[in-house]
Amino acid sequence: YVANSQLFAGYLMFNQQVHRTNLVYGLRVENFSQRLDARNMDGSAVNVHQQNLDFLPSINLIQALNENQNLRFSASQTLNRPEYRELAPFAFYDFSTQFVLSGNDTLQRAKILNLDTRYEYYPGNGQLITASFFVKHFTNPIEQIARPDVMNEISYKNVGNAINYGMELELKLNLGATFKSDSNSFLQNTTFFTNLGFIQSKVDVSQNIGTPYKSRPLQGQSPYVFNLGVNYQTENFWSISANVNTVGSRIYILGSILQPDIWEKSRTFVDLQIAKSFLDKKLELKVNCQNLLAQNLIFYQNNYSQLREDKGVSRAINYLFYGNPQGDNRYETGKDDVVWNTKFGRTFSLVATYKF
Repeated sequence: YVANSQLFAGYLMFNQQVHRTNLVYGLRVENFSQRLDARNMDGSAVNVHQQNLDFLPSINLIQALNENQNLRFSASQTLNRPEYRELAPFAFYDFSTQFVLSGNDTLQRAKILNLDTRYEYYPGNGQLITASFFVKHFTNPIEQIARPDVMNEISYKNVGNAINYGMELELKLNLGATFKSDSNSFLQNTTFFTNLGFIQSKVDVSQNIGTPYKSRPLQGQSPYVFNLGVNYQTENFWSISANVNTVGSRIYILGSILQPDIWEKSRTFVDLQIAKSFLDKKLELKVNCQNLLAQNLIFYQNNYSQLREDKGVSRAINYLFYGNPQGDNRYETGKDDVVWNTKFGRTFSLVATYKF
């Protein structure tokens, strides 16, 4: 295919502050044109020419409660445009997934309305504590789907509407300041940080045949995201850091009447780095250890023949970590059908850096 795009944009932003209230608002205007010319297998021409003029307002209100606490409220309109590969109508065989991948020349841009509110607390010494609540409304979101008319072929499509909502907690603490221990060098040199987000996403599928639910998660959206890190750094140029991150199971390929959804099972990554500087920080040696858990990457299809009947606290846990009260989106060994199972090893490296 032959393709090109042009983007002309401009924006205005204003900042007004009255006592402890700061208001930042503005408008971005984008004129975007996208063109793609190709041919189908039968030689017929494919000409995609899209042009959109979009007005993207945003507003942020920051209310200072005192010297180290804020409340933030924000709203904005954003866009997600299809890539050329998603628009181009040709297909190719993916040997890693054993699926054919093809584009869709009818894709439209997605529009996203973002609303969120956040509480911020800054205890000092670079520390941070925040709690956020957010809502995102999608119009015409783009999803990766299994074509309903062809077996084992992946394409893309717009769905009418979707909504994401949830909360995020973030912490960054110096252990010496947290435990008020100025004399303990180990605590003073140790920084702890983490963030945890729970996201509920819903796409209306009440009219779809063959599904037991009225809604499903947005393709590619995990119900939770978790990151955790610890860093220890001394005055004699030693640095040790450990990081853990994981995301919940998510739909990798949206199914059709020919085949069920394909899910990507959640995995947890643990990384470790040890570094030491020499010669007045001119020479640095790093030992990196990545993916220490080496969990398999598993894609699976859920077996919904027996729906779960969890109650009480179990339903709440299922809702947070698996996206619905039944929790049947989780991977169950021996019950769900494995599509791909890939084993990844651990990675170890030694890096030496010298600054002249």
